[in-house]
Amino acid sequence: MADDLIELMNSWKPDVIIRDPVEFGGYIAAEHYGLPHATILWAFYISAKLSCADAVLELRQRYGLPDDPKLSTLDRYLVLTFLPASWTFPSWPRRR
Repeated sequence: MADDLIELMNSWKPDVIIRDPVEFGGYIAAEHYGLPHATILWAFYISAKLSCADAVLELRQRYGLPDDPKLSTLDRYLVLTFLPASWTFPSWPRRR
């Protein structure tokens, strides 16, 4: 997906990428072009930091992105959630 989005973004110039928390093509494409990216939580948050960090770090490396061993760039811009506050867990991005 990252390949397709990067190719598409050569002609289509979005201002922001909106992505699912477990979809990383949009994240990689946004990081590649230096664009902000927002994540929409539609269910419980599944942190890539806990579930597939090595794979995401490998993607970053494959696309020539700077090292980010803590994956601090993953949810750095905006995380939108429609879930009630009582459904949160300590590992979720902080509510703002």
